[in-house]
Amino acid sequence: MSFREHARPTLARAARGQDVPALGLLWLEAGSAALVESRLELRPPDFGPIVIATVYAQDDRLAGWLPTEMHEAHGIQSRSSREPRLEAVARYSGWRRAQVEVQVILPVR
Repeated sequence: MSFREHARPTLARAARGQDVPALGLLWLEAGSAALVESRLELRPPDFGPIVIATVYAQDDRLAGWLPTEMHEAHGIQSRSSREPRLEAVARYSGWRRAQVEVQVILPVR
């Protein structure tokens, strides 16, 4: 499934407050429609494109699809050393379910 942001204001903004429309792709598993991969692209003014691609895998222990790897790239892919580019990879593992215990005490009137 592909998407392109048209409405203003956009979810992402540039440093000077300009709208930065997002576009991307979502890969869904046939049958369950579980998200298995995603790609988000932003093209802020005065800066190269930003691309974030994430891969998801099913975690049986937590009964859901969770991100396992994210690739992020900022700038134009160029052989020229004058073109700055940043690339990063994050790998996720060891997911745990968070638990919180709350006690509410109401004042007596």
